[in-house]
Amino acid sequence: MTTDLARREPRTALELVEDWAALAPDARKRRAAEALRDDDLSTLVTLLETCQRLHNRRGLRTSEHTLRSYRTGLAALARFAQGIGRKPHQLNHDDALRFARHLEGTGVGPATVNSRLAAARAFCRALQWAGMLPSEQNPFAEVSVTDPTPKHEKGQPYRPEHLERLLAAARTPRERALILLGADAGLRVAEVAALTWEALEVEGLTVQVRSGKGGKTASVALTPRCADALAALGEKTGPVFGVTSRRLQALFARLCELAGVPRYGYHALRHSAGTRLYEATHDLHVTARHLRHASLDTARIYAHLADADYRSAVAQLADSKGSSPRR
Repeated sequence: MTTDLARREPRTALELVEDWAALAPDARKRRAAEALRDDDLSTLVTLLETCQRLHNRRGLRTSEHTLRSYRTGLAALARFAQGIGRKPHQLNHDDALRFARHLEGTGVGPATVNSRLAAARAFCRALQWAGMLPSEQNPFAEVSVTDPTPKHEKGQPYRPEHLERLLAAARTPRERALILLGADAGLRVAEVAALTWEALEVEGLTVQVRSGKGGKTASVALTPRCADALAALGEKTGPVFGVTSRRLQALFARLCELAGVPRYGYHALRHSAGTRLYEATHDLHVTARHLRHASLDTARIYAHLADADYRSAVAQLADSKGSSPRR
């Protein structure tokens, strides 16, 4: 049996879970203690990912996006702990607050800070499972930061004129389909990357989408122009695009440069879909259904983004004759 790790087959998520979960509690604690002592980040990552898959309701279906975010957060936590001369399991509540301030000091936004703090909370739960922390001790349990920017002022959508220029800049049916899957169907970039021909019903103007965010499958209606763009790619099997989310983001960024429009990112196409749908219907239920939001509260952002009528009405105050003010 070879000991060359480079030649070993990649291990499945279940095998990785079993590697930790099959250990007796004392052995699990010993392995975690050794990894903490030796600053063995790779082993601590497997502990975190195992605990997440074992105890989270998503189980083995935990998204790679979540795991990647947790890995990044754990690495940041390990660096911070080392910088103050402690091990991650030795941090207290004040240290957790210091970690939050440290992250803010690096210039990252509130969403990123909260993502790193979520990873720290998850790691502490993993340490509890491994017996390295008391069950009631999670110094990050109530630590978070508030984003002063309202949600509706974030995530700028592409306006109709931007979309026209993007579509005009699209040189291939593939590029046109990429734009419309975001701008009309409201798909996230990871959902586009995972899209298969088997999930498409071009004739029926629908697509079955499995979201990496929540892991649910839903039927999404296609606009005729989006269906036409997909049909122009030809009848095929397997992945529609066959590239990673990062590659699609890069392709879209290049289209933005060619079109001369702001580089808000691919997710801004989804915001555009929600904004335009709400403007057309003034129906939050329809908007939430199309974008597959579990709550109407999430869809309310598009009511704010689409509030051009309100701003236009207020602008007319300056032109209103009205009655003379009372004295």
